[in-house]
Amino acid sequence: MKSLLIRISALLVTILCVTVFLPESAVCAEERWIKMDNGEYLGFDGSNGTITWYPDMGEKTLEIPSIIEGVTVKHLADSSFYGHKELETLIVPETVESIGEYAFGGSPKLKEIIFNAPETELSEYFFHGCDALKKVTVNGDLYTGKHGFQNSKVETVIVDGKLYIDDYGFYRCEALKEIDAKDGIISIGYLAFYECGNIKSIGNLDTVEYISPEAFRDCKLPGNVTVGEKSRTAPAESTNISLNIYDDSAMGDEYYGNMAASRPVQSYLYSEGDCFWRVENMGITVVEKYDRDFNLMEARRLESDLSTVWGGFFCGREYNFIITGNKNPKEDDGKVVVIVTKYDKNWKKLDDVKLKSLNTVTVFRSGAVRCAESNGYLYIHTCHTMYADSAGINHQANMVIEIDEKTMKAVDILDGTGWSKNTPSVSHSFNQFILIDEGNNLVFLDHGDASPRAVRLFMNGKKAGEKTFTSNKGTELLIYKIPEYKGTESTGYNKTGTSVGGLEETKNYYVTAYVTDEKGGNSGYDGIKNVYVAVTSKNKFSENGTSIKKITSYSASGSKSAGTPQMVSTGKTGGYIIWDIIENGKASGKIGYVKYDKKGKVSKIKTAHGYLSDCKPIYAGKKVIWYVTDNSRPVIYILDKKGITKKEL
Repeated sequence: MKSLLIRISALLVTILCVTVFLPESAVCAEERWIKMDNGEYLGFDGSNGTITWYPDMGEKTLEIPSIIEGVTVKHLADSSFYGHKELETLIVPETVESIGEYAFGGSPKLKEIIFNAPETELSEYFFHGCDALKKVTVNGDLYTGKHGFQNSKVETVIVDGKLYIDDYGFYRCEALKEIDAKDGIISIGYLAFYECGNIKSIGNLDTVEYISPEAFRDCKLPGNVTVGEKSRTAPAESTNISLNIYDDSAMGDEYYGNMAASRPVQSYLYSEGDCFWRVENMGITVVEKYDRDFNLMEARRLESDLSTVWGGFFCGREYNFIITGNKNPKEDDGKVVVIVTKYDKNWKKLDDVKLKSLNTVTVFRSGAVRCAESNGYLYIHTCHTMYADSAGINHQANMVIEIDEKTMKAVDILDGTGWSKNTPSVSHSFNQFILIDEGNNLVFLDHGDASPRAVRLFMNGKKAGEKTFTSNKGTELLIYKIPEYKGTESTGYNKTGTSVGGLEETKNYYVTAYVTDEKGGNSGYDGIKNVYVAVTSKNKFSENGTSIKKITSYSASGSKSAGTPQMVSTGKTGGYIIWDIIENGKASGKIGYVKYDKKGKVSKIKTAHGYLSDCKPIYAGKKVIWYVTDNSRPVIYILDKKGITKKEL
């Protein structure tokens, strides 16, 4: 309907101008209306070389002129060629610099477009209504723009240059079979290939510099599509700002899954020796090494299999680990669903383990991946949607995997098949944390919405560092019992009005931070949330041994709220709790923070300008450090006794 109105409007303008000015060419505002050989009128703005309207003359092949009345054609306006009913082949001259929205839309027989400019940038929904389009050839570089090919029927895209694929670039292009970019694909945006199920060849990806973590969601790629390892010369640009926030309308834009749940952490920072290391998933895995002043020392991307799903990263004592996986929609017991890859401390790949089935349909769904290690064993606390139950429902739950780091064999697994309140199992589990304390106790923290509907701390029945961890003798502690959902939405109980930020320990206590609106999500995702800290005695692991303190006091009728907090330990004597201050549904650019002591008692709230991200802060050199990106290089935040400062890389 919108396209029809645009066409009618353009025709009315044409009729008005022709009626008032009868000569062969006439002026209407900035446009000239030029009479063509068949009596139709072409709209042209000679001041900037823009074709504003090109009438349908029934042609099957149309080569757009590069010069009109001595003026070079540089721009094609919105809907300027809309509705050419018989057109099959369209050729765009090398002079054209920009093309407006719906420029070639509504041409149902258009099969092929050839662009001849050195650079071509498409606008949104460029091929709307071109249902016969099969092939696009670009004799230069191509920038798809957001939604450029979205929902089109294109099968083949040939680029004689570089290809830059923006967010939603080929979204739901179900007929797409081949992309061939002579000089390679440089970037691939968010959901760029969502539900593209027939791709046979995607061309050269070794040139790629950025891939959104969600670029290939629900896309069927031709086998394993691998990007090779490559050195870099500058810090990689990305967007991780606010990705720590969930169950809140202020959460970051790039989101996978249920808004009520957390998501796999994409960005990490760790300290070893005299250096800092950045590890981040950008569809490809980027590793960067910095000196203590955050001067870049080296950078690279690791070999990455684009057909896998990102899970997370863990910096161990002797090794680094990356956890990825695969979806298993057919519930195939022979399908590899989790891959744990081991690297040395210089990021040389050493080994991996590929785990099949795990009662898993979608791995890492609606939750995160966090790890701990003890005595040469790696413990992975994550989540998945499981094989269908007798009612045909694929429930989501947490999952725990124990890996022998030396042999890279899985020695024990909890995959949701043996639920009990005396085991670590939680369903649904919307965030997962794990801690191995100084007594080698294995402690889990989950955000549950049903079984149980609570922020749940769990002391495992076996200590860490043994060949198995499963036990039915653990102890459950419901730190915060979330109010019942009272709405009518079928999945409304997913909303809890709560999000969990971390689990740390002091010498005698476990410390947990979370935010809640205290209404069980019945206010949707816009409820005003406050920060709470729960302190549990190690010697009295029970409700009676737990004290809860409300840190903030944002009013339910006000405009300020708290985002999902981050926690960082400064040792067995305390640490910090840090959160974004939300104003009017958005991260305000201000953060609040408190320091907690060895007994979990918190200081007065301090505030500063800044943002959080999903990068968990680290403690190094008596400073708390994290980084934030916003379609940018990292901005380093440093918290010390003097307050918070930042450094742009």
